[in-house]
Amino acid sequence: MWGHYCDKALGLVIGFDRSCAVFKQGIALRQVEYVKQRICLDLGWEDGSPEMARFQEQMLFWKSEDWLYEKEFRKAFVHSSPSLVTRALEDKCYGCKSTGYFFPFPAEAIVSVTLGPRVSPEYETKVREVLQKPHFSQVKLDRAVLRQSNFALEFEPVKRHVAT
Repeated sequence: MWGHYCDKALGLVIGFDRSCAVFKQGIALRQVEYVKQRICLDLGWEDGSPEMARFQEQMLFWKSEDWLYEKEFRKAFVHSSPSLVTRALEDKCYGCKSTGYFFPFPAEAIVSVTLGPRVSPEYETKVREVLQKPHFSQVKLDRAVLRQSNFALEFEPVKRHVAT
């Protein structure tokens, strides 16, 4: 999954404590359902109808069974939530601009950060600086390392100093 979701292993993965209150708001944290068939939309369905509600649920929580190995969980938040933070985004490869919507998670919801196998030293330094803040003292920092003998990853703990 590092190649799919972590900028070709240049990024990181954040681990969350799913018992945290933030995951109980709105639509609960749910495991993705992996299916063979595509989702179907009938343009005749009315907004608010049971058919449209089912379609929307499928859009959020269904995924092709080709991705079954991910064992993914998803959480949906209401787009109009006053907690959402907006930020201008720019795709560095294509130059496209858009608006990103971000939900601020409390520090206690984060339990781990795992650096990708190809994280740059500069990016790692930035991550370490953020994690030095006292409210991130509970966060475990690891690094994913490519195995030499196969395509698997190993995870090594990264020692860090936490400011007090």
